[in-house]
Amino acid sequence: MRRSLLPRFLHATPVLAALAVSGAMVGQAQAAPDTWSGFYVGADLGYGMGATKLVIGDFFEWNALGSQGGSVGAFAGYNQQFGDWVAGFEFGGTLSDVQGHTELVSGPDSIGTQTLTDWSAGVTARLGYVVSPSTLLFAGLGGKVYHGLGRLKEDGITQYEDDDQFTGMGVVTVGIETVLSGNVRIRAQYDLDLLQANDYGGLVVTPMVGTAKASILYAIGDAAASEPVDAAKWAGFYAGAVGGQTIGVATLRIGDDTDYFSHAGFGSAGWTGGVVAGYNLSVTERLLLGFEGGVSASTSRTFVGLATEEDGFQGTNDWWIDARLRAGYLTSQETMLYGFAGLTRMHSTLGTVDDGEWTGGETTFERNGATIGAGIEAQVTDNLLLRAEYAYSLFEEYDMSGGGGFMTLTQRQQTATVGVIYRFNE
Repeated sequence: MRRSLLPRFLHATPVLAALAVSGAMVGQAQAAPDTWSGFYVGADLGYGMGATKLVIGDFFEWNALGSQGGSVGAFAGYNQQFGDWVAGFEFGGTLSDVQGHTELVSGPDSIGTQTLTDWSAGVTARLGYVVSPSTLLFAGLGGKVYHGLGRLKEDGITQYEDDDQFTGMGVVTVGIETVLSGNVRIRAQYDLDLLQANDYGGLVVTPMVGTAKASILYAIGDAAASEPVDAAKWAGFYAGAVGGQTIGVATLRIGDDTDYFSHAGFGSAGWTGGVVAGYNLSVTERLLLGFEGGVSASTSRTFVGLATEEDGFQGTNDWWIDARLRAGYLTSQETMLYGFAGLTRMHSTLGTVDDGEWTGGETTFERNGATIGAGIEAQVTDNLLLRAEYAYSLFEEYDMSGGGGFMTLTQRQQTATVGVIYRFNE
């Protein structure tokens, strides 16, 4: 899994990188001033979802055992600027609560299992490009150690617990960092952790975790100079293309209110690409309000069945449309932080496959969901912007039993994307 996903992830970035470099060269006649060299420390908050692959020989495969949860971490690092380029390293640790669980309930009695990732630590080599004196676009590659727990519970009390560690050198990071004020910087990044497989007596477990993080940093050294801003230059219509990764976790529930089986771990994972368009209205010199719509296609899927022939059960999230309200704040003339809330309508397919192809009779359905998220946009020319964004969606319950609610599926989904936006203003 690690060898197949990493090239696909990196394949999505060359166009963005080329646009960043060429756009920044047009927008800056001279090399950026050295505002990024030096040591820094910081802290982050994150939210992640996992999709762990389970394989038993040539007999059984489950491509995405799902998990989800929050994290908090601290880090330190060093940057060295070379003209418009910045190279450096960073190390840090994280406490997390990324978990999945299964529960069987009969009246007052219950028995269940829980998987939990409780901490991780790693080091990353970073390379960045200064798209403006106050904004850095960066990517990184590194290694990480994860610590996980497996628990068996009865009536909510842990009866058995086991722990293990997972390591990985396929830890990919992309993000945008910008000066908030003086020595204080903020960062939005997405970490894709492709960990090595562990073999438990024939059961091969290969974890993958995607985590979106918001960070605040303190740069040790001279403070960056403040700049005047004018939100009116960001006002108007815009359109663009976005792409990235999506991971979902669904909860399957079978039964009634007192006797039921619940599994909060049907994961899905894949890649997504789409188009967006919207409008920004300047309210003050730093504040903008607006709306945005978009449509995206996806390769996200979950599969349970025979490992060698891809015969089994499959679920896919094929496409979705979004409508959002946005609020943005300019940290500098070239950089905007924004948050959004809106609605998402998703189209999905469930059914059986033979040699990876639908056998016929599959079910297609659509659900509405609430979506919230945040992102950063950085200006590289007068009209061209780069975007990094994270969205979290909670979809309405889908009744798989055709009525009565005996068998239901409830899905949560995270999407981390980068994009190129063209602003239609003078």
